[in-house]
Amino acid sequence: MSPNNDPLFALKTRTWALHEALEKRLAFPDNFVSKTDYSQVLTLFYIFQRQLAFYTKIYQIQVTDQFLLPLRNRLPLIEQDMHQLAIPLVSMERFGTLKLHSLDEFYGCLYVSEGSTLGGKTIQTAMLEIHGESALDWTQYLNPYAQQMQPMWQSFRSALLDEIASGKVTIDGVVNGAEKTFQYMLDTASQLGLPARRTF
Repeated sequence: MSPNNDPLFALKTRTWALHEALEKRLAFPDNFVSKTDYSQVLTLFYIFQRQLAFYTKIYQIQVTDQFLLPLRNRLPLIEQDMHQLAIPLVSMERFGTLKLHSLDEFYGCLYVSEGSTLGGKTIQTAMLEIHGESALDWTQYLNPYAQQMQPMWQSFRSALLDEIASGKVTIDGVVNGAEKTFQYMLDTASQLGLPARRTF
């Protein structure tokens, strides 16, 4: 499939500006060097995973088994990481709500979560170099699938392409969900006071 005909290439292209803005806000490696700064990053992802878990309960009955949805629940891992770092589980009432209105938009949100695993293993490797092997105990969220990262991404990609090809969802709807998710994370990062620092 050529890039011009690949819906996921279109999804990546159309959400690139927001994706890049979020990466600048996360500012690896600066916001990952101290445990205090990393705690803010982890809290941001915790809030996001709580929102994703909420919508997973709503839409899971409509999601094809091909997505392996139960295996993609990263909330327990991030809660374990936060426990290891003694980070309190923040009250969701302090933050706005991610507004998703369709299965298409839920898939867009899931795309953001699954896409983040692609760089997570690289970041975890860097964290081990910065903090030592003990960082394995509190960076599980970054590398949730270990050696199965590529197969899990490929199965997600295949399932999403099938859903779009069948007409069950539209690429425009999926893009809307991804854009809403990136913007929600940017807004939440600002609310948390997560500093935008230099990047490589």
